[in-house]
Amino acid sequence: MQIRVEAIPSHVAKRIRTNRADEHGNAHLQPIPVDEQPGYICRHCLEDPAVGESVYLFSYSPFDRPAPYRSVGPIFVHTTECRRYGRPDQIPTSLRHRLLSFRAYRADDRLVTADVAQGAEADGILDHLFRDAEVAYVDIHNARPGCFNCRVHRA
Repeated sequence: MQIRVEAIPSHVAKRIRTNRADEHGNAHLQPIPVDEQPGYICRHCLEDPAVGESVYLFSYSPFDRPAPYRSVGPIFVHTTECRRYGRPDQIPTSLRHRLLSFRAYRADDRLVTADVAQGAEADGILDHLFRDAEVAYVDIHNARPGCFNCRVHRA
């Protein structure tokens, strides 16, 4: 199965860095020094920042329109500019060692099914989920804290 992994849009990362505020009422965002690796995945480059780098913590929803399953949750982005994730045909290495939640949705943003698995199993889980023709995309979250990581489409 060929996939297309999407990080958060570049305009979102730029807006957070410029305004230091999100669309959910969090203002005056302060840099958080990274003190462990892995620890704080940047949702724009989908990499674990190095110890000593800084990130902003803010609220984000992967849904750009009202939907019954729309949720807002915490995510991180580098405080300095980084390149948007550039290997859309691969699950990011930063996700391979985490417990993940896979939420499969139809094109109308209705949930079809969900699963939880170790990131090392991501390819098999996605292959299984995309066998269902009803599944248009899969959102991958960290299973325990629930933070959104990325969206995956069929290529």
